[in-house]
Amino acid sequence: MTQPATADLVIENAILITMNAARETLTHAGLAVKDGRISWIGPTADAAQIKTDNRLDATDRILTPGFINTHVHITGDYLTRHYQPDDLDDPGRLFNWVIPRYNAHSPEDEYLSAVYGGLALLKGGTTTFLEAGTVRHLDHIADGLRHVGIRARISNWIEGRAFDPSENETALIDRAIEVMQEQVAQFPERPDDLVAAWPILVGHNTNPDAVWQAAKQIAKAAGVGIAAHMSPYDVDPQWYLSNVGARPMVHLEGLGVMDARTTITHATYLDAAECDVFNQTGASIAFCPIATLKGGFGAAKHSAYAELFKIGVNITFATDNYEAEILQAARVGVGVIKDLDATVVHMNAADGLAAITIRAAQALGLDHDIGSLEVGKAADMVSFNTRTPQWQPLISPLDQLIWGADGRTIDRVWVAGKERIANGRSVDIDEDALLDQVQVASKAILARADLPFKRNWSMRRA
Repeated sequence: MTQPATADLVIENAILITMNAARETLTHAGLAVKDGRISWIGPTADAAQIKTDNRLDATDRILTPGFINTHVHITGDYLTRHYQPDDLDDPGRLFNWVIPRYNAHSPEDEYLSAVYGGLALLKGGTTTFLEAGTVRHLDHIADGLRHVGIRARISNWIEGRAFDPSENETALIDRAIEVMQEQVAQFPERPDDLVAAWPILVGHNTNPDAVWQAAKQIAKAAGVGIAAHMSPYDVDPQWYLSNVGARPMVHLEGLGVMDARTTITHATYLDAAECDVFNQTGASIAFCPIATLKGGFGAAKHSAYAELFKIGVNITFATDNYEAEILQAARVGVGVIKDLDATVVHMNAADGLAAITIRAAQALGLDHDIGSLEVGKAADMVSFNTRTPQWQPLISPLDQLIWGADGRTIDRVWVAGKERIANGRSVDIDEDALLDQVQVASKAILARADLPFKRNWSMRRA
């Protein structure tokens, strides 16, 4: 294609894993960025003709689209993660261990969590994420994410069901709907803002039908999607069968909730009819493989991820509330699906990368704008240094990205053309000072949560 006369950034001598429709990997490639968008891709030999004040030699570098993480708890966990024992046998752990930590966060803690979590995601190559719907102080989260410079879709904590008979469920429903309307109006999707709000429900059995239906109506009116947790364990299907007479996905389809702008996280326990709901409606699944394995969901025995993938359901990978590095989730996710299918032939490295790039962008309704390196799309990009043991000898870049590389080899990250990570460090944030703040805040949050520190081994000051 014809080179533009000028650019804000010109990259030369790169290997581009484009994730375009042809799934092309381009060697000896050049790329130009203008006004936050990719304005040209072509041979490096032609890049010299483009005038710029910012020319980058990407020799020994692989560039990929920015990764998209479809399920992240940006607050509640980043400042207290791994406090809950991984062998905790407590059926009430959500209410006894998780929610107390969330409730102990002040608005300032949530701002800090957004900055820290956003930075951790960026350094692992994630440039866009979908929040899990467990934010208490949305303004502070939005401010923190804008400061760190990551693209995000976020939501307040939405619960409208009265579990206590003394509560007024009508009032809870009205308030839940009001919050969704307010947040979508306050944080609309627009080109000049990286952060926008969606109706994101906690899911499970936490909202009556009226809230689900209102969420979808609000989302449609605003041109955004909805998301929710569902069926990591069999308890959700059993509750729905007992209380509404249908399994969760079938019930939600009947409410008009399931369509191509709906993302359901986990979906480990599905029957054939529920699998068909995903197939027929185009709804996406956010599969969190590390959380699934650590949480003992029973995916190997009960999940239909392999069959869902084979019939064309849009399965994306996410990190949930564990490590921020999405490549780990992609590697484990591809491996789990291969193992479930007892064959290596159906999901491959390209599918794994698609699940955290273009297919994840599709789930967010943003595939016109992000998810691949193509002219006209936002310049969300990740650069890997291949002069490392994880990459050499460099033979098949895409295979090595999924099966060998990790975040330690990421040296640069751009979001909308703005460099946020350079030489492995944040351009915008004093990382050492931030880590000191995180340690202090973590101790204060855990003290307020008043949870015991339980482990089956000893830890003491020497």
